[in-house]
Amino acid sequence: MSSLADDDCKSETYAEDHSPALQEDILEGCGEAPEVPGSGIGDLPDKRRFELRRNVGGGAFGDVHEGFCRLTQARVAVKLARLSGVPGAERDDGESVPKGLLREIWCLRELVGVEHVTQYVAHFPRGPNIAIVLEFCATDLKSVMDVRKAPLDAPVARAWTRMALLGLREIHARALCHRDVKPSNLMITDAGVLKVGDFGQARPLVAKEGEKSDFSHQISTRWYRSPELLFGARSYTTAIDLWAVGVVLAEILHAYVLFEGRSDIEQLLVVFKKMGSPTAERFPSAAATPDFPKICFKAMEPLPLAEVCPRADAAALELIGTILVLEPTRRATAAEALGARFFEGPDAPRVDLATLALSTAAACDAKRSAQVDSDEEDWNRGGWEGLG
Repeated sequence: MSSLADDDCKSETYAEDHSPALQEDILEGCGEAPEVPGSGIGDLPDKRRFELRRNVGGGAFGDVHEGFCRLTQARVAVKLARLSGVPGAERDDGESVPKGLLREIWCLRELVGVEHVTQYVAHFPRGPNIAIVLEFCATDLKSVMDVRKAPLDAPVARAWTRMALLGLREIHARALCHRDVKPSNLMITDAGVLKVGDFGQARPLVAKEGEKSDFSHQISTRWYRSPELLFGARSYTTAIDLWAVGVVLAEILHAYVLFEGRSDIEQLLVVFKKMGSPTAERFPSAAATPDFPKICFKAMEPLPLAEVCPRADAAALELIGTILVLEPTRRATAAEALGARFFEGPDAPRVDLATLALSTAAACDAKRSAQVDSDEEDWNRGGWEGLG
């Protein structure tokens, strides 16, 4: 086996072409990553194997483009990750590779071959960015729900929740934690297959030998963040991903976010109004979190789960009840959740899932094209005014 440190990493600074070489042997908990079949095949170097077609999204960490592989003639997704202006980076000099980006690449390579995880293809420097090439997915779960604007049927919810849990089971089996499970990070291929994607916040949950875990709690998207993270926990487990799955499943079935707070304190309040306030019996580990003594909530009893999730049937409520649990040590694991009665029912046919994915992708493309046309029209009409 080759390691990332051996193959790709010589220094943390720009090479002569102003693209950084990667140094990935500094990551705590990261051992050797597996060799990736097909990486570097053919006579073309990675930088010339792929071309960019169009921008399909972006965020604080970079832009995502639809690309094309000249060797395989297949579409790919190309994430251009920035090296400067990255939130939370230890150094922001435009030359150092953020540690989170190194972890993302390592985790992706560790998960090559896992069916319900977006597949790594290659990575390489590209100007002031690192390009990460992944398999192309037509859309994501958030886009499906946004376009549909209505709850998804139980067979669809069952199929895609099953796939998400299958992906997380394999991620967690490798001692990795995704740390940002949410609908927009659950990618869907044009065949209707759901895959866990965007490993920008993922990391191994391994502390240095003899030291206490000290992980960041400022992770995940607030609405899907587990109570222990909201209380500032620095030591946590893969149970944080399962809490997020429970919130996502409820959202699929109801077409609205279950817990929607505008701040961390309000988020806790929204959770406790439905799930009950923390007590020594209900949430015993809360007292050990850094922020628990700083906030006092009035006593609140949990609402009946059927009232919290009125569109969920009995089997769905059983599953949600095993993962939306305040105490993380009592949440079902991904493997345990897959044994729930909810998954004994029929999944939606794959052709129906593919139809949903493709129709969503088409609707999003049409909206994106209309926005581009509108921007160009605005520019042509008034873009030159005031320029002298």
